[in-house]
Amino acid sequence: RETDQLENEKGRTSLLIDVLGALNRSSKISEALESSSGILLGSGLVKSFLAGIKLKGSIFVYEQKQGEAGRFLQVGEEELKTLILSGKYTTGTTYPSGAFAYMEMVQDALLMDRSLVNVLIEGVTSSLVRISSENAREEQEIQLRDALYSVSIERQRAEDALGLNRELMDASLVGLCLLDDKGFVEVENKTSREIRDTLGIGVKDFSSALANLSKAPATKIRDAIRSRHEVDLRWEHDSGIYRFMVRPLKVNMCVLVMMWDITKDVEQEEKLLAYSKMSAIGNLAASMAHNMKSPLGAIQGFARIMKDDITSGRVEVLREGARDEDFAGMVDSVLKGSENVLSMINQLLDLTRKKDAPAEDTDLSLLVDEVFTVVKSQADASGVLLVKDVRVPRAKIRQQAVRQVIMALVLNAISASKAGQEVIVRIGEGDDKGLVITVKDLGMGMTRAEISKIFDPLYTNWPSRTGLGLGLALVMDIVKSLEGRIWVDSELGKGSEFHVFIPKVV
Repeated sequence: RETDQLENEKGRTSLLIDVLGALNRSSKISEALESSSGILLGSGLVKSFLAGIKLKGSIFVYEQKQGEAGRFLQVGEEELKTLILSGKYTTGTTYPSGAFAYMEMVQDALLMDRSLVNVLIEGVTSSLVRISSENAREEQEIQLRDALYSVSIERQRAEDALGLNRELMDASLVGLCLLDDKGFVEVENKTSREIRDTLGIGVKDFSSALANLSKAPATKIRDAIRSRHEVDLRWEHDSGIYRFMVRPLKVNMCVLVMMWDITKDVEQEEKLLAYSKMSAIGNLAASMAHNMKSPLGAIQGFARIMKDDITSGRVEVLREGARDEDFAGMVDSVLKGSENVLSMINQLLDLTRKKDAPAEDTDLSLLVDEVFTVVKSQADASGVLLVKDVRVPRAKIRQQAVRQVIMALVLNAISASKAGQEVIVRIGEGDDKGLVITVKDLGMGMTRAEISKIFDPLYTNWPSRTGLGLGLALVMDIVKSLEGRIWVDSELGKGSEFHVFIPKVV
């Protein structure tokens, strides 16, 4: 009998170890229920098994009877009570944690060791609670990781969007400056910072910075910000011309100030206006020149007749009864004067004519002589000496257009020179299979600022503002039509050199 008792105790101990071991190895509730139920029913001590746990508002149940397959159920409170009452469970309990275990024991086994049964029930339910807690914690960790990842992704997207917005703002040529309700800068882009620094209003307190300036644009902008009114104005500064727009916003009582550099736009508008005026002046000059040619031609014709009559003796002019020896010279002066005026009229008409005449083989030295003949009266009146340095004898060029370029540059050089100075016209070979025409004077010279404007129409830098400022603008126009280029070397007080490159026509 003692031997049988020892064998029974070993069997029960082995059963307990097997069940607890299976439960400890399980990481899923279904796995724990199936393995523990299988061991208990296989031991012959248990006829039926019912266990489970409450999860998220429902009850997860596993039921198995000896000789039958087990089944998983998801039931409510009432269904669970029905399952427990309808079964023939001799022992079991439901814990506050929601875990429960019920078993129908073989009568002898129940009477033999009540403590073993309690340990088995406790082991099953505690394992269910453990697995449920571990699963819940793991699920929470997963959810937390997912949440943190989502937050990280959203934060990265927000930072990327913010960075992109900042890049777009900084790339904008329009300065954008957002002010709070007190006139302090909240956000601005690179262009805004640069313009505000240039204008001396680069501090954070925008309104106060404007108040420290006595200029009218600053006052109008400050008043618009304070009164929350729209304004659109120009601010002219030594560095350029800027446009400012003030727009009040509804959000947080903020004000948006937009600013941008319109210097080039204004200059372009002025150039277009100047070209329009130049065209009108050119048309007027051409009309006047045409109208003057007829009476000048008549004067010139009559003067020639008088000169011929006096020279041949057909006509004798008397002054106070004696022959006037000076009258022939006076008639000759009238003839030469009319010829000079007519030459200048033809020069003006040349400037207004189209410059697309065909290229022709040209004696360049003779071409310069022709120009000198036309401008000689202006040079003599200014006391300026004209010097020719032609190093290329002949070239195939559009003669009329090149003559106009040289003439305009020489006239400009005469105007810039003082009495006793030289104006030199040099023609040489260029590096790019063309001619380089240089007109040099030793006159007043120019600053860099003046050089940047001299080819603008209607611009002149002569102190007395003589002339219309058409000459160099027309030169630029002609040089472009010849597919050439023009550049200037000048130093204030030391003179200027105008260089023109003109391709030779093959």
